Amino acid sequence: MAAAEALGGVQAQWLWNVNASLDARRQYWANTLESGPGVRFRWKWMPASWMFSVSWLRGVYTVRKDNPYPRWYSDLRAGFWYAVTH
Repeated sequence: MAAAEALGGVQAQWLWNVNASLDARRQYWANTLESGPGVRFRWKWMPASWMFSVSWLRGVYTVRKDNPYPRWYSDLRAGFWYAVTH
């Protein structure tokens, strides 16, 4: 595809994130539900086990006790990932 070649041979994969975190101590910051869209990128020059991802998540704190923050939050996450496989 000409557009991918113009961008250095980029490959993209759209995804939907769903995350749940639970804490036995019931601390507000450690008990969340999150969901939102994301995209993973790879370029031809990258090793097969590398990728770059960007996600926008909308989350909710499931424990309200002692929580000084609003119940709902938004989070933009970006980072490089590396996998080791055999």
